[in-house]
Amino acid sequence: VTVYGVDSKDDIVSRALSFTKTYFEYFEGYFGINYTLPKLDIVTTSGFAFGGMEHWGAILLDNYDIKAEVKERGTFFAHEVIHQWLGNLATNFWWSAIWIQEAPTYYLASLVSSKL
Repeated sequence: VTVYGVDSKDDIVSRALSFTKTYFEYFEGYFGINYTLPKLDIVTTSGFAFGGMEHWGAILLDNYDIKAEVKERGTFFAHEVIHQWLGNLATNFWWSAIWIQEAPTYYLASLVSSKL
């Protein structure tokens, strides 16, 4: 896991890495499927309109949101990490059924954030 675009003087990088690694270990066990890609990049930028967006092997986050998130338990990180399995590895056939991947993702993000 590599984080790009965050001020390295801040503890945000280490906290983001810590959250992400913890969630990866948890969800590999939960789903019984290892993360299939050789790496994951977390890229932060200013003014990213969506707050966060997962892609196959990458997570894009807004700088403001990541700073606020790190102060919390990392529920947003968990949500984006879960999408490496639900939505990327396995996905719905039609966009009208997006709830099939989003509903369990929100639930699991809350669940893991409260446990860890």
